[in-house]
Amino acid sequence: MPPDEVIRLIAAGAERGTQPDGKIGLRVKLDTLPAGVVGSTELGMLPFRTAIWFVDGCHEQGDVISLARHFIHEWLHVAGFYHYPDNQARGDVPYVIGDIVRGLLLRDKGLAENPRMARMLDEASCGAAERDA
Repeated sequence: MPPDEVIRLIAAGAERGTQPDGKIGLRVKLDTLPAGVVGSTELGMLPFRTAIWFVDGCHEQGDVISLARHFIHEWLHVAGFYHYPDNQARGDVPYVIGDIVRGLLLRDKGLAENPRMARMLDEASCGAAERDA
């Protein structure tokens, strides 16, 4: 999908199977996920699951950047984007847009990213419930 189409889809708030409403719908289920799994999403479905340990770590560290990066990543799965089959390339839409969100938020001098939480995202698996295609 060309970048301008990705931007249009995000701006439209078009979760998979719904009419665009201009709003990104977030429904998060805090869950006990295995070590190394930050979140898990069934393609096109809300709520997505987020590891309690990750949210707690972001809260303790005051790291809203890693949390925002994770939430947009999972929402993009709800919108219908998936990972390359090996989930190792980190060059697909959920990772790239997450990195863009990270870069934009890092510009705000009042926000800080904790290296430990950011590393968790960089090293995390996307979760067993996700349907890669």
